[in-house]
Amino acid sequence: MGVCPILRSNTDSRHLYADVGSLNCCQERSCVTNFPAVRRVLILTMLLNYLATAIKLVTGVLTGSLSILADSLDTLFDGTSNIVGLVGIYIGHRPPDSRHPYGYRKYETLATLGIAFLLFITCWEVAQSALLRFSAPVIPDINLWTAMAVVVSIVIQGATSWYEARAGRLLKSDILIADALYTRGNILVSAAVLVGLVFIRLGHAWVDPLLALIIAVVIARIGIGIVWEAAKVLGDRAPLDAAVIEEIAEAVDGVEFCDHIRSRGAANDISIDLRVHVKPIVSLDRADAIAEAVRQRLMTSLDGVNDVTVRVEPLVPLPGTAAELFPTLRQVAARYPVTVHEVWAKEVEGKLYVEMDIGVDRSLSLKQAHDLVSKIEQESRQLLPSVAGIHTHIEFASNEIVPGRPATPDVVRHVRREVDALTHALPAVHECHGISVQEYDGRVFIALHCTVDPLLSLEQAHDTASQVEDWLRRHVPAVGGVTVHVEPPGAVDE
Repeated sequence: MGVCPILRSNTDSRHLYADVGSLNCCQERSCVTNFPAVRRVLILTMLLNYLATAIKLVTGVLTGSLSILADSLDTLFDGTSNIVGLVGIYIGHRPPDSRHPYGYRKYETLATLGIAFLLFITCWEVAQSALLRFSAPVIPDINLWTAMAVVVSIVIQGATSWYEARAGRLLKSDILIADALYTRGNILVSAAVLVGLVFIRLGHAWVDPLLALIIAVVIARIGIGIVWEAAKVLGDRAPLDAAVIEEIAEAVDGVEFCDHIRSRGAANDISIDLRVHVKPIVSLDRADAIAEAVRQRLMTSLDGVNDVTVRVEPLVPLPGTAAELFPTLRQVAARYPVTVHEVWAKEVEGKLYVEMDIGVDRSLSLKQAHDLVSKIEQESRQLLPSVAGIHTHIEFASNEIVPGRPATPDVVRHVRREVDALTHALPAVHECHGISVQEYDGRVFIALHCTVDPLLSLEQAHDTASQVEDWLRRHVPAVGGVTVHVEPPGAVDE
């Protein structure tokens, strides 16, 4: 495991700062040592496949059955695929070198594509022969010995598939598992051929090419499945759930939280890299020990993990006080034609998140408003690099004096009736007064004072004002805005 401190600096037009360096901890990839075992399995299965091929081939030639010949060709390619697998694992299990620092493991997965290619060739040949047989029917010579030959080949292939699949799971080898699936498909094909022999014996010659076509479809389906599984590995699809890795890593003492979690590779050759955050006061030696503990925990808790890279970084210091954060955000917004209604800041797992309600001119389009607010977010992040995220809510606002007029008597009466109704419906509201109802651009704007219990907390008073606003918006048509001033009894209104 190596440790290297890295000093990083970040600059913008106003600030120059440097944060404590990070620690990089990684395990050297070890050479996979199960190559001899995988090779033995492939050689044995290859011999068994060729034995089953010989039985089917002789039977197919003697009887003239296209379905048996197709089945024998399928099994022949199964044996040939073992040779492809031997070449693939020979290359794939070489130790890492300067040109391939992550090893040659993907070559084994790449070799499974060779198996799929052979499957597609077989599919094409079988389908083509079947179509020709439909146009020129041939009645095969079927007898008891024919059926016995197919049964024997099924038994051989069944034993081969079980043995290879079991070895593939134990050794966690893509090539063995893929080849076992291929052989398993052959068993189903041979079973279908065996059933078809009964119909052929009864004089239904068309069953023979039909079975051959079905075999071709089965072969193609197996090939597509192998290509899909290989694509997931070669395309670096994550083999592990990031949430599982996160839970294991964060259980290590000293880890505050982790992020930037990635995993890739085959089932028996998974690589993980992640970033863990520790307290800034942690020493270099202690950070090194935490990284090693995370690596060991992941290696022992997750099957198939051969490489773990842990990057340790200190928690970025948050702004010292709220007095440093909120004025900065408002100063940025003041440079643009907007108004800031409310600002919230939350600290979650050592990260600072900001939410802002920003009012914009109602004449702007959605794109114009979004672009304007995005500039505010971007500039705020530059000035406050410790803020992990800024989320904004766009509202209507106006920076101009707009012409309005008093609402019509009918509208005013309707508003007052609803105010009286809400004072009875909302227990927290004692009474309402100072009601103002105006109209602008076809919309109604209401302002009022509501007396509430003086012992309410500020948060409870705010919730009460929101309930009043919601009531009026639901019961008064065309409401453009509601301003609610909550106050204790006896307050003097100016």
